[in-house]
Amino acid sequence: MGNQGLGNIIVLNIITWVAVVYISYIGLKNIFRYNSLIERQTTLRSELADQSTKFAFLKDQLERSNSTEQWENMAKLHLGYAGEGEQVFVIINNTHALNRSK
Repeated sequence: MGNQGLGNIIVLNIITWVAVVYISYIGLKNIFRYNSLIERQTTLRSELADQSTKFAFLKDQLERSNSTEQWENMAKLHLGYAGEGEQVFVIINNTHALNRSK
């Protein structure tokens, strides 16, 4: 009976150590996973802040595009259109033409 009791104690110690190692492994694995998820969350929050800023800018641009004044300004600026009673002057700085005449 003495050897059988000693054998049982050795088996219980081995089972206990295996359980401790396995539980430790699971705990460490979860810690690393938690840290990577926290890092991912930080990255996503930063991206969300950037996207929110872009959204606010685009929303502002959309609201401006619904106004007649904005379309008139865009036509004047990009297409050279003039409103009624306005004159458009185009200034050309052509230094090559001036140098040739000398």
